[in-house]
Order: sequence, then C-alpha cells, then structure tokens
Amino acid sequence: MVERLEPRTLLSWTDYALVGAYYDIDAFAYSETGTILDDGSLLGELRYPGVGGPGSPFSSTWEFLDFDGPTFQVTNYEGFDPYVYDNGASFNDEYGAGWYLGDDDLFSAAEIAFIIERPDDASVEDFLGDWAFSEVRMSSDVANDATVDGFHGRWTVQGSTIDLVATGVLGTSEATWTIDSVDEQGLAIIDTQTWAWISDDGSVVIYVDMDLADGQSGLGVAVRPAAAPTMADVAGGFRVASLFSGDLALVEFALPMVFGDTYLDLDEGGTWTGHALDAWDAGDLSDPFGGTWSLDGDEVVLLDGLSGGEARYVVASNGSTLLGQRMVNDEIRDPFLAVATRDEPPIAFSPTGISTAARDAEGRAIAYEQRTNGLWYAVDLQTQAGGEGITGEIISWISVE
Repeated sequence: MVERLEPRTLLSWTDYALVGAYYDIDAFAYSETGTILDDGSLLGELRYPGVGGPGSPFSSTWEFLDFDGPTFQVTNYEGFDPYVYDNGASFNDEYGAGWYLGDDDLFSAAEIAFIIERPDDASVEDFLGDWAFSEVRMSSDVANDATVDGFHGRWTVQGSTIDLVATGVLGTSEATWTIDSVDEQGLAIIDTQTWAWISDDGSVVIYVDMDLADGQSGLGVAVRPAAAPTMADVAGGFRVASLFSGDLALVEFALPMVFGDTYLDLDEGGTWTGHALDAWDAGDLSDPFGGTWSLDGDEVVLLDGLSGGEARYVVASNGSTLLGQRMVNDEIRDPFLAVATRDEPPIAFSPTGISTAARDAEGRAIAYEQRTNGLWYAVDLQTQAGGEGITGEIISWISVE
C-alpha cells in the first residue's frame, strides 16, 4: 500500500464549474465555468438558462480575499461592489465540493453557488454508478411571487442512461434521462437540456436546467453515497450553505426562498452544535443551537433540540461532503438543498497499490489508484509531483521502519 501524505491546499488549480441561484427582482438559476489564475482570482464564463437551451455566455471575474484554507471571501464579483455579507467553503479536490454565499440586506438580494474543481480527462464512465441528489426549481417570476419546488432522491447511471427516483413535496416520481455527450472537462449534456459537471475526484456532480420552456429554472447537486459510514467517520466540523423554501421561509423571513450558512459540529457521541457562520469565523460562540444526530444507512439525521424538526444529509464517499436532501418541520416537508464542506479536508485512504507485473516502457513498476467511482487508473507519479513527464528520475523505496 502507498501511504497518503498530509493534504495541502493549492492556490493555482486548473478549472472550476459552479451552479447557483440568485434573487433580487427575479429568481433564477445559472452556471459558470472558468479558470483559476495564478493570483487566486477566477476568470469565468457565465450562462443563464434560455428557452430551448442556454443563452449566450457573459464574462465573469472573481477577486478573492483570504483564499488559503477551508474558507474564502470575494472582494469583487462581476465588476459590482461586494455583498454586505459573503462567505465560502473551499472547492478543490481535497474538499470535494465547496460553495459561495452572498447576501445584501439593503436590497434583499442574495446569491448561492455550489462549486467543484473540474477534471481534464473525464468520460461518461466517470458518471457510472449510484448517486444521491437534491434539486430546487424556481419560477422565473418576480421573487416575492415565485414558486419554489424541491426534489431529492437517487439515480443510477448505466451506459449513457440515468434512471432516477425523485421525491418532492407532492410525492414520488420516476424518470429516465440520456447523457448525450461528455467532454474531457466533465461537462455532461443531458437530453433534457440539463448541463452537469463532475468533480475532479469523481465524487460530486453539480447541474442546472438550461431550458426555460416550462417557465422554471433549477439547480442540483449529487454525490456518490459512502459505503457503510460510521459515526466516527462522519464526526467533525462542517461549513454549510443551504437554500430552503416553503412555510419556514415564508413565515420566518417573508420570502419564497432563503439562503443561509452555518457552522455544524457533529460530535461522535451523537450531539450536534450549530453556530451562525459569521459568528463562528469571528470566534463568537455565545449563541449556539443544537440537538442530536444519528446515522440511518448513508444519511445523517439531525434532530433540532428545540423545534423537533428533522434534516437529512447524505454522506458522500469523498469523506468531506454532506448533501442536504430534506428538511421537515411540523410534518411539513420544505424544499431544501444544502452542501456541507468539512472544515479541514480528511486524509483519504482509498485503496492504492503497486503492480509488480505491469511495467512501463523503461521497465519501471506502474502505480495504480482506485478512485471514488470504483475504477482503477494508472498514476503518472512525476506529473502528480509537478514534473512535465516521466523521465526515469523518480526513485521509490520501502522503509524498513
């Protein structure tokens, strides 16, 4: 076995993709893809849904503050002044999936986005297998009159076919989608004009409905569920961004949907504690809330200690992501989509080995790694270490200790 080294956060990755929701006067979903520059800023291409497919792209630039760990903030986005409040969670492949949230109380404008790092050698095979997903759909009407629906469930990808079972406010339905194409950077275009991007580590998919023909736009996140997670596996701190709607949003905030962020601490003993994320980041722990938590298969079940409400999150196979799928208060199921990103990336121990039978052209042993999609890949050690290619100058050994 090859021992994993301590992970490091990199500031000069290659490419990213995000899907998001925004409301001010209108409520709508959108997508963005782009490149992370040497200074840590992002230069992207923003797309909004259109009738029959995506509209024309717009350029987008992000400038970051404190982009060096589990969090980041934005000093400039698309040439506009920053939000009154914003926060984020890192999204390189050590973290699986991250997010950004901005809120401007003055104009009641808010934005939430779920973000991944893109691969450079993807194919349809990377999408194969079982997934858990959560999706929110919204009308394109004025935000205060918008209709917001939520769905969650499971899908299975075989070949280019996606079979899914979705549960929403009005019940359960089944559907079949077809993947029309997948490019090298993990963009899958689905026959419903849904655009989906897979993360570099193959554990997360983000997607957006690019067709406004039905008057709605939607976005979602899917994760590969972990196999038999334990309380010890899941316990720890998470930075959580959530989008919720329904009675809770209308009663508490008089809005059709609300974006929020939280620090969630899951104690291995079965209790959880939450803090407003801005308070947590400032070191203010004076106003906590919490309850109990347990595991139901691959789902974390959070019970609120005061209201008795329940929220469920699927544990992702990457060890760093929880996907919020549903929230129930007073037996009412509200539309809900959340991503919880572990505050510090775990050290993953996916099975890795050296094949002594297979050799490269120079007679050296080839390293193989099993990724989160269950498939084995040959690993170019020098490229992974930052070199331009295999030169025969890499030396490996087995420590006698």
